Amino acid sequence: MEPDQREEEVTTVAKQVLHQQFANYGVYDMDAAKLDDLAKRYLSEENNREKIERSILDQKVFDTIKPQLKLDMIELPYEELVKKLAEKTQHELEHHH
Repeated sequence: MEPDQREEEVTTVAKQVLHQQFANYGVYDMDAAKLDDLAKRYLSEENNREKIERSILDQKVFDTIKPQLKLDMIELPYEELVKKLAEKTQHELEHHH
């Protein structure tokens, strides 16, 4: 991917993150220029650019491997699910120091 394309992708995701954050507070319609400015400032703050780049990479990896995975879906009563999760957690606690 070209550097300009990567920068555009990072900026687009940053705008999506900011848009969602503002939507949580009831602000749904934001001026595009204001959003661009906020995205630039957001990406200049400590670790934000790295977080966005990592999330983009994670999504690309997931999108690549997802078609290769076969998930066996089973339905469980809630109580059985809680029991299985507790067993798995206990097993991990016992075998991972």
